[in-house]
Amino acid sequence: MTMYLGSNSHYLDILKAAGIGATARRVYRDDGTLPQFWPGTQAGTENWWPGQHVIYSLRPNPDDVLAGHMDVQIKALVAQAPPGSFLTIWHEAGTLNYPGLVDWKLRQAHVHMHGLCKGSPVAYGVIICGPPAEKFAWVPMPDYPMDWYGVDIYDGSQYRLADGSLCLTKLYARLDEFLAMARERSGQRWPVLTVPETNSSVQARRPEWFTAVTDWVRGHNGRHVCTFWNPTGPLSGDWVPGDTATIDALIHLAADLGAPQAS
Repeated sequence: MTMYLGSNSHYLDILKAAGIGATARRVYRDDGTLPQFWPGTQAGTENWWPGQHVIYSLRPNPDDVLAGHMDVQIKALVAQAPPGSFLTIWHEAGTLNYPGLVDWKLRQAHVHMHGLCKGSPVAYGVIICGPPAEKFAWVPMPDYPMDWYGVDIYDGSQYRLADGSLCLTKLYARLDEFLAMARERSGQRWPVLTVPETNSSVQARRPEWFTAVTDWVRGHNGRHVCTFWNPTGPLSGDWVPGDTATIDALIHLAADLGAPQAS
């Protein structure tokens, strides 16, 4: 399986301009509001960036999804996607401070959304964040396996030794827990995995962090690793144009994964 390096949508072009062969685009059609349907344009190819590998998040009202009120719009959206596109709703449920209507029924909404994507170019899955053992309630049961399973993971003290150095044993133990959850809920030995968000808030730690996460994902049937950048994000931080160590590491990772180098 081919694996792709990328980032959240606004920064993908910045990475490419730095010479990084990044082609996975993390897209959020949620902008903090709760629409009857996702905000923005009508369903169309502009949502999918043909030629790139999109991981797409929506925030539709779960009650509307379960009632079938959005079936026509969702089918229209997914029908226009390039092969290999990924879709989910309400990423990181159980971690982010979502409205009260995003509760246990979201698991049923995932199942309904998965059914709407069958026969389309879109693979449907779920994205968790935090300790996998705390997120089981948000992931459909093995009776309804998803096409893929994602985890957002950021550098933190739980993965560090007393001297601040990265402890691969601790990091990989957390990722192994995620794999175990995906295996249990999919009934598959090697479910498709993705890391739609990852970063370190400490600039000097980023090359090692991105390399360690990518190495694990690549060895476990992974499809993407997407760096995430946010100037005010306490877990991520902003892109630093002069950070040659991080840029060189990402150039190397993208080339090693087989992604084309940016021209």
